[in-house]
Amino acid sequence: MNDCSGLEIMRFVPEANGNHLSNDEIKLKISKIKAETKAGISVKLSSPRVFSNLFNGKYKNVVVGLAPGPAPDSQHIYLGYLEMDREIKCNIELMSFSGIVNGSINNQRSSEAILLYERLRSTQLHGVNEYHVSHNERIMLLLAGGNVLQYDGYVISNRSTQVSKPIVRARLAPCNPEIIAMTEGKDIYVFDGENLVYLSNSDSKYIYNGVSANVIQEELERYEGFWWSPTDPYLLYEEVDERGVSTTTLSNSSDSEGTILKYPFVNTPNPISSLNLLILKKNISGEPCISYVKKLTNKTLKTFWPWFEYIAKVGWTPDGEYIYLQLLDRLQTISALVLISINVFYNVEAAVFNKDIFEVVRIKGNPWINVNHHLECFYDSNKHAYGFIYGSEEKNFHHLFIKYAFIGKNTLYISEKAINLTFEENRDFCVIKDIPIFVDEKRGNVFFVANYNEPGTHQLCYTNYRDENSPIIQITPSNRSVKYDRSTLTLDINPDLGFAVNISSISIRPKLVFFKCIDTIDGGFVVKQGPNIVHKESAPMVPDFRNSNIVIPQMYKYFSKQAGHNLYGCVFLPKCMDNDDSSVKYPVLQYVYNGPCAQLVQNNWDLTAKFQMYLVHNIAVVIVDGRGSANRGKDFESCIHKKFGTVEVEDQIEYLHVVNKNVAKNRLDLEKVVIQGWSYGGFMSVRCLQKAPNVYLGAIAGGTVTDWFMYDTIYTERYMGLPSSNESKCHYSESSLLNDVDKLPIEPNRLLLVHGKLDDNVHFTHIEKLILKLEECKRPYELVPLPNERHGVKSPQTGEMLEVRYINFLNKLFCRC
Repeated sequence: MNDCSGLEIMRFVPEANGNHLSNDEIKLKISKIKAETKAGISVKLSSPRVFSNLFNGKYKNVVVGLAPGPAPDSQHIYLGYLEMDREIKCNIELMSFSGIVNGSINNQRSSEAILLYERLRSTQLHGVNEYHVSHNERIMLLLAGGNVLQYDGYVISNRSTQVSKPIVRARLAPCNPEIIAMTEGKDIYVFDGENLVYLSNSDSKYIYNGVSANVIQEELERYEGFWWSPTDPYLLYEEVDERGVSTTTLSNSSDSEGTILKYPFVNTPNPISSLNLLILKKNISGEPCISYVKKLTNKTLKTFWPWFEYIAKVGWTPDGEYIYLQLLDRLQTISALVLISINVFYNVEAAVFNKDIFEVVRIKGNPWINVNHHLECFYDSNKHAYGFIYGSEEKNFHHLFIKYAFIGKNTLYISEKAINLTFEENRDFCVIKDIPIFVDEKRGNVFFVANYNEPGTHQLCYTNYRDENSPIIQITPSNRSVKYDRSTLTLDINPDLGFAVNISSISIRPKLVFFKCIDTIDGGFVVKQGPNIVHKESAPMVPDFRNSNIVIPQMYKYFSKQAGHNLYGCVFLPKCMDNDDSSVKYPVLQYVYNGPCAQLVQNNWDLTAKFQMYLVHNIAVVIVDGRGSANRGKDFESCIHKKFGTVEVEDQIEYLHVVNKNVAKNRLDLEKVVIQGWSYGGFMSVRCLQKAPNVYLGAIAGGTVTDWFMYDTIYTERYMGLPSSNESKCHYSESSLLNDVDKLPIEPNRLLLVHGKLDDNVHFTHIEKLILKLEECKRPYELVPLPNERHGVKSPQTGEMLEVRYINFLNKLFCRC
């Protein structure tokens, strides 16, 4: 084959001389490189939190976290003592509870728990899955094997023995640790000591108590469904009615009947939520009882906010006098932060706006509002007001704002002005909206994570909300990124002692680092980086990347005239490229997501580790976050509004060519490019092959949305609008993969489809409808159905099988050219 200059070009053929690797050989190569990426990394410690006076002083100045136990697929809770002059070992098992768990009827994995952890992008393990410590650090509550265990440092008790189903969520009442609420995913139970004082007892299989709706968990990331008052034995809980929601069925080969699933498809009714308030009292005999249960219905909220559709956030004011809600309209273009007096529950019909019910903030989004994890309420004694710190993209980039509700006699006065706490002149950055914030009321500091220096590197920072001119103080290093998982629901800072943070970069392996908080003698506050925290000794570290097989990606940004923005991406070049003839070109795997609320190109070790399996097979990897990706501002993300699969394709193709010229020095074989992605990335993979079959030799698409009419209300309507007019329907039609199937290649072995049969997010019917169209248009494909997988692949065996399948698919494509 010749290029335009007439010079012969040598093209790299995977597994030279046509040697075919067996599946076992491929698996061995992948396992070896995975071992290298894990070398030098301590066993992961999840949910690390530091405590100064745990269990009333039994343990002072310690770190606690979750780590794998001795048994397979297990997780235990461990403790370590904090020091500043040496590595901190968190390897003291805090307690032994296996006898309690193993002897319990609840030691099982319920479908409700499996689905919850699926939406948390996590896995339910045997042993401890989560733990909570009371504000005074005296009581620890653990969720283990579907049981609720309470521990005071000496005695451990099972609080869930009277519930016959595994528990998925439990919380102690802050005012009294004897009182506890818990749910198994259907009903809510309230105990005072051993006494069951309340059970919701739903009379319909499609009414749920104490949990949020599935679609709220998936798309708004609100996983809580009940909230204790901080001051009194009052419990607010959500009641979700899904009787009017559409139904679909999930099934695998071993389940002939399948599982019925309630799922709100685009332009169909959503679940309806109401809020119930329980008030616990003592009867004449001194026994606990429920004295009051009252409902605040969806209909009542619509009386004051007719546009309201979703409850995005719920909480209490610190004095327990009000609840606050973040409300959203259906198209997610209007958001209101509202305060509702608990007196309203006593007489809902008599509620008066600006007397019992107040609107603190209203935000209008153009073209939509991104719900975030940035809403904290606190009491400001100097102002005698409730302070609200919240996140907003009103000014394009996501920043933190503060607003006050001043407490008057029998009323509140809302401040007119919201103050931007994180804006800086001539500096474009975003506070990362999917990582929570922490408010230190004692010192007036708010902690947050931001891409303060460049879009792909996330630093932990803080500023003082009491001082409008307070600078932003960066805590973690500029050359490393903070890593938080979706399942991490809080930013755990102990400003009187310190905190633990996971940091890494593309060339520096992950470390859990202790940062010590110090109050200075002049009234100041500083944070000092301390030693690493480890659970167990890690595997030996490869001392020099040049002598290992690991390839560090080369980050590359450029200004795209086509996009009107800087595009940030990276390229991994095979190690053998350094030694090969400069005329040898290498095939390319272009990995893609490029959808909203996601950012692939981040300066952390996960980026490096994930793609080594391709590099050891001498396949280059290219990734770019094109228009539509997150953490670049609303203007950048909203380029895909009502036109999925358009500008994203343009950016993927342009970056591929630019990085080949400017970084790879034309050593990428642009006739051998395969695009791969999952979820929105699966959609993009097929879309790119449809729109540019001359650019992409093939596509690997997993968990693919094929028709946006078949996806859920919250996600799809946020970005695509309601398909209620001919124009809107046209947007949906143009973004559907089903309408351009005839544009896919006619040659075999160019399209690989992967999908979980039990996927409750992007249903298997998506791929079934695409296959019908493919066969109708006589377009070839390969299908890998995953009988026991959902939207995320959890089984290690399935993951290994897919890795081998991907390499075989790529080698087959690249070798035939």
